[in-house]
Amino acid sequence: MFDNLKKNLGMYSPTEKALISMLKDIEIFKDFNEKQLYELSKKFKLEKYLKDVKIVNEWELYGKIWLLESGNIKVFKKITWNNIQLWEVMKWEIFGEMAFFTNNLPMATLISYENCIVWEIWYEDFKQILEKYPEVYQKIIETIKKRHSQNVEILEEIKNNPNLYNKHYQTWTTEEQEEIQTIKVNIKIS
Repeated sequence: MFDNLKKNLGMYSPTEKALISMLKDIEIFKDFNEKQLYELSKKFKLEKYLKDVKIVNEWELYGKIWLLESGNIKVFKKITWNNIQLWEVMKWEIFGEMAFFTNNLPMATLISYENCIVWEIWYEDFKQILEKYPEVYQKIIETIKKRHSQNVEILEEIKNNPNLYNKHYQTWTTEEQEEIQTIKVNIKIS
């Protein structure tokens, strides 16, 4: 499938070529064909963030999914008064998709640690693509389920790390304790 895509990339602009090539390497888009990747790429918009900008604030609605082209973004989870770094978003990594697929608000804060170039797609635009191509939607759901399991494992590891959390866990609200103990997923499967 992608050999044909490589041959046909000559008909796209340099920006479209770069974005399509990058999208095909992202796990949740691996089952998209050339036409679907092109349609998806047309929905993404380029955005630039300066260093030390809060791109995503935990528990706030954004309605977007992002893709990091360049720069450094760190992911933090606020637990009581502490921001604990969970991981870093890598180049060409997608973020914000978990909130979309679980129909929840973002569960972490993302901050740029250097100037960043990010591609953004609105939920509504992404939803239109998924509705148009239900066969890839089901495959994406399976990928999202795996990623959700990984996130639960990370939060469990944090909860169980005595160096970081024993002293903080007792000061968490009941809601925070429940969130760490059982993260409920509400994946939209139609």
